[in-house]
Amino acid sequence: MISLANSPYQPYRFGRFELQPVERRLLVEGQDAMLGSRAFDLLTTLLDNEGKLLTKTDLIDTVWPNLVVEENNLHKQMSILRKVLDPAMITTVSGAGYRFTASIERVKDDDGKQMTAATAACLLQESMKILLIDDHALIRDALRGVIGELTDDALMMEAWNCAQALLRFDEHPDLDLVLLDLSLPDGDGFELLDVFRQRRPLTSIVVMSANNEPELAVKSLELGAVGFIPKSTERDEMLNALRLVFAGNIYIPPMMARSVT
Repeated sequence: MISLANSPYQPYRFGRFELQPVERRLLVEGQDAMLGSRAFDLLTTLLDNEGKLLTKTDLIDTVWPNLVVEENNLHKQMSILRKVLDPAMITTVSGAGYRFTASIERVKDDDGKQMTAATAACLLQESMKILLIDDHALIRDALRGVIGELTDDALMMEAWNCAQALLRFDEHPDLDLVLLDLSLPDGDGFELLDVFRQRRPLTSIVVMSANNEPELAVKSLELGAVGFIPKSTERDEMLNALRLVFAGNIYIPPMMARSVT
């Protein structure tokens, strides 16, 4: 499997486009393109392996780590990607896989040096802004503690119902991460997730729930979440889950992985 977590951090330029791995943004002539998390990870994988033939298994294992998915999921995301890009940039090799064939330039910083992974991680942490949405103060306090173990520089905001969550979300268009509880006193968490994804598709959202039924994880991913964390998750595992999300991966609990398609 190809690892997205170990991907280079320098932005890519190709044709009219620029992909920024750290910020998880795709720009088209300087403007944000609407691209979901799976399609973004698919494009990143293709760019990381410029010109190389990637099999369907390579791509599925990378974009859907630890999940069992059908090929039509890959075909759907590839179709979305081709509608955003110039179609000729991605070549289909019949019966074999795909390769990215357009010319790619790696963007360097102001000193002409490529950013290291450590530098990029520092930049990400310094600018990280996180919204915690849960109606229980003890849960919000616990999440603050977990995130505090990962970074000292994150700006964390809180909301304890849907109305406040929408207000905070609109007040802070530069949010890096939303941790969203499904059970809120004034509305449905899934509806709120759908609204968030429609308003800002590039914001990473992790769903949390006291219910660990696999169906909830499936629906969360379908609506665009980048992770599903049961509230019963042990602290160390929650830390690992957030590290995966910060690195640009999707997190599903191991016990649910086989059930999510």
